[in-house]
Amino acid sequence: MTITGDLKRYYASSGSAVKLDTLEIKHTTFTSPYYIVNDFQDLTAGLENSAGNVTFKKYAFEITEPSKDDNGNQTLGITIDAVNLELVNLLSTAVEDTNNNPIIVTYRVYLSDDTTEPKSTPLELELTSVTINNQTISGTAEMVALQNKRFLNVNYTKDFLSLIINA
Repeated sequence: MTITGDLKRYYASSGSAVKLDTLEIKHTTFTSPYYIVNDFQDLTAGLENSAGNVTFKKYAFEITEPSKDDNGNQTLGITIDAVNLELVNLLSTAVEDTNNNPIIVTYRVYLSDDTTEPKSTPLELELTSVTINNQTISGTAEMVALQNKRFLNVNYTKDFLSLIINA
């Protein structure tokens, strides 16, 4: 996860800015992504690549910062307070999806003094396990099968090579 100079300065000296952890939760059964911020107030912030502003709803949640294993997999532990029935119902429906479409979670970090864009490269993960009870929603999000992805997402086929040679 690449971080900006602002976030590096924050980690080195803190200062007056507050680090804001956010999650974007998406699934094919949702009508739109669900945005939450770990704060006491809603946050309107810009997405990466000038994709516009969204409002993250205030929510109490805890994350275990991304970790990596020897195979290159990254995991993020997530525990969200289950006080909002809207999110509980959305995730309950997504978990019961018979098509096994993944629940996608995007983790972004903002600083309170500049919310025009994330202060680190957004980390997109797949929620592989979800547990919902009366108090919490918890799960593990991971970058699934990273080692099986093509490098640069290019297939060096005969057609592709002929395009390069004839260019």
